[in-house]
Amino acid sequence: MELPEDYMIDFEKLVQTEGIYDNTTGLYVEGSSNWADVRGIVVPLSPSELRYAEGGTYTIEDRKVYVYEAFQEGQKIRYKGKVYTIDAEKDYFDTEGLYIYVAKRDGEVNA
Repeated sequence: MELPEDYMIDFEKLVQTEGIYDNTTGLYVEGSSNWADVRGIVVPLSPSELRYAEGGTYTIEDRKVYVYEAFQEGQKIRYKGKVYTIDAEKDYFDTEGLYIYVAKRDGEVNA
């Protein structure tokens, strides 16, 4: 399935690196996190998705995200200045290479 280029937009995902033990000092060095650009489609959930969602209760503030790269459940994205958390992957059988997620709007977070 090919996403229509006219509807694709740039938004951001939070990428976190794991911490490591420094072999020289023996101390643990915390990982880091930074926002990275990603391209896809972000749309509101449909009225039926709001009513019959398997993953729990969704609101009009939540979004459906279409991307060509895998996200992890719990990963943060930033779209139009608002932060969302990837909540669930939508299971569509004929979308090889395309990932569809539901992202829940976080509270008023300045990330």
